[in-house]
Amino acid sequence: MKNKKLLAMTICGLLQAGSAATAADNLMDAFSNGDASLSFRYRYEFVDQDGFSKDANASTLRTRLNYKTEDYKGFTFFIEADNVTELFIDDFNAGAGNSPGRTAYPVVADPEGTELNQAWFNFNFSQGNGIKVGRQRILLDNQRFVGGVGWRQNEQTYDAVSGSFKLGASKLFVAYVDHVNRIFGDDVPAGDHDNNTYLVNWSNKFANAGKLTLYYYDINNKDAAAFSTSTFGAKYAGSMNAFNYGIELASQSDAHNNAVNYSAGYLRLDGGYKFEKATLFGG
Repeated sequence: MKNKKLLAMTICGLLQAGSAATAADNLMDAFSNGDASLSFRYRYEFVDQDGFSKDANASTLRTRLNYKTEDYKGFTFFIEADNVTELFIDDFNAGAGNSPGRTAYPVVADPEGTELNQAWFNFNFSQGNGIKVGRQRILLDNQRFVGGVGWRQNEQTYDAVSGSFKLGASKLFVAYVDHVNRIFGDDVPAGDHDNNTYLVNWSNKFANAGKLTLYYYDINNKDAAAFSTSTFGAKYAGSMNAFNYGIELASQSDAHNNAVNYSAGYLRLDGGYKFEKATLFGG
């Protein structure tokens, strides 16, 4: 049996202009003295998959432009746009109905298009404590349950209200998500999902004893019932001399409008040893 084979190559470039992060004297200065960034990421991916008459070859370039204002009385604004363009080779199916004429190819989920990737206001009322409103990146822990699918050219972002709070060695992240902007883009129905989702993630670093993380994710997906789930879990990671270790347990079940009655467990164990010039890691 022929297995799926995948080769991906990514080349990145970055241009940046602006001033070092400072506090502006007035609102006009906050907008005029901000930081701008322009980056390019080229990606080539090859897929050979059973059940398809042709192999996929995808050559794409992502151009990302963003701008962040200076801090003004705790407020900052950030905006970011992405463009994904096919370069020279388009022998692939971008998925979710993006490539109706290329269904003979396996999926490489990097559709062409230009999108508003992020646009948010943030208010920090003290060091490590703030509220963010708008389209934003949410990356929780190892992104097993909530993340940005960052290896794809079109990042997944969230229309949300989120809060980050810090008290001593403890950190708390909470969010209400109204909309998920998925990797398939705005041109197809599967590219955007309305949500009524709540996320809670708490962690605490213990002195010389590692880090404990507890989380609860209540996902209510109004457009795709199969994505509606309830997940709670715990993770502990630490180190002893040159040895580091981690254990994570989670439980997930159907929720809200999900018609499938199920429950599933998740277990992750990993460890590593740091030598003088290398690290051995497994899990």
